[in-house]
Amino acid sequence: MRGRICLPGAFDRRRNRRQEFTPSAHGARMEALELRTLLSGSTVDDFQLAAGKNASSFAIAEDSSGNLFVAGTAKDAAGSSHAFVREGARQADGSLDWGGSPVIDFSLAPDHLAGDSSSFKDLAIDPAGGDLYAAGESKDAAGVSHWVVVKRSAADGAVAVIDDYRYAGGADADARGIARDDVGNLFVVGSAYDTTVSKRTTSHVAHWIVRELPAGSSAWEPVQDFLYKPGTSVSVSDVVTAPSGVYVVGFGSGHWLAQRGVADAAGHLSWATVDDFRADPNFSSTALGAGVDAAGNVYVLGTAGTTTGTIKGQPTGISRWTVRRTTDAGAAWSSIDSFQLSSNNSLAHSAAAFGTDSAGNLYAAGYAPGADGHQHQVVRTASASGAAWSTLDDWQLASGHNTFGAGFLADHTGTLYTVGNAADSADARHAFVRRIEPTLAAAAAAITAQPISPAASSPFDAAATGRHDPDVLAT
Repeated sequence: MRGRICLPGAFDRRRNRRQEFTPSAHGARMEALELRTLLSGSTVDDFQLAAGKNASSFAIAEDSSGNLFVAGTAKDAAGSSHAFVREGARQADGSLDWGGSPVIDFSLAPDHLAGDSSSFKDLAIDPAGGDLYAAGESKDAAGVSHWVVVKRSAADGAVAVIDDYRYAGGADADARGIARDDVGNLFVVGSAYDTTVSKRTTSHVAHWIVRELPAGSSAWEPVQDFLYKPGTSVSVSDVVTAPSGVYVVGFGSGHWLAQRGVADAAGHLSWATVDDFRADPNFSSTALGAGVDAAGNVYVLGTAGTTTGTIKGQPTGISRWTVRRTTDAGAAWSSIDSFQLSSNNSLAHSAAAFGTDSAGNLYAAGYAPGADGHQHQVVRTASASGAAWSTLDDWQLASGHNTFGAGFLADHTGTLYTVGNAADSADARHAFVRRIEPTLAAAAAAITAQPISPAASSPFDAAATGRHDPDVLAT
């Protein structure tokens, strides 16, 4: 679960200063232009394991003490990828200290063999005990990728592998999402390749896998093994838990998919596909992330291709950043945001992570191509109704170089954070943590409500806002 729900938290020592900003109707256009700079936010962590070597962050979470943790992957000087977790330690004044080495630096291969590839894709934290769980993949010395779940003890910082999984005699496996329910059951989702070979692709077939670690147990249980079509691979992206069940999202055969698992009296899960969505039969739709709000409504985020015309009788199209919601446990879904940053039709416009703040505002983070032909990190927001979305942040580390947003968090103070990877001017990727102050979000909403001339170039003017493989974010 990459989007996190913010709980009401500690008093913010900067609250009085923030409340002093009040946009005026008379100066709305100027204030909108000034706010474009304010909303640029700030990079609070910029990480590479070795200078000039690619790094990416995928997920961010907060523990009960207000410390932040970020999971990702980073290459060392020899070019081997390490799975990492970094900590932003909360200081007495409320600031975060991102200094120091990763609190987890992991690989199955001994001494991070050259060519090794390891990555953590998601995080979960036990709110009571503080133990941290990271899910991802790591190659062994033979070059086979394993689905791995690693636990870091809050008591002594000890790190241990608690799940190392793939099909017996099978090919690669990787974990992509992790979530913990209210009673302490842990769910991990991902893909595992079997020993058969697809007739279509001459490669092993990837299965949609869900594994559960029941509360108080040390034995993992396989609770779902799914193929959308026999002999055809299906991919899993994320998992969230809600009062109405366990929701797993992904994609297969061009369809955006969501499944719900419901426990019986004995705790055994039964599964049903509750959303099988394709916006246009000519193009794929892909679910990349999921989230849940305080009311228990479930959100699925991704990209959906739509037809825009034809060339020589063949359809042409563009992907659209898409957010879908169910308020009735998956019985009905509605698309509440469909967005393009630009008219670029060669790159994906993709929402990837979800979150809410203590006021119930909704947030979606991801990436979309700008007019420059490169990806931008984008954050969009709406009130709890989900009726009207606006772009809150549009950012690149280096102008004209790709930046991908992958994870989102609203912490207990209401401060917003995004994580992902951003290319510098030499095209080396940095794992970043980016902060957006909570007042800026409020100011954005206030300015959006002001009457701004159509000629004004406002970042909140709807008119100005114009198949993702999750591995695009990996190094």
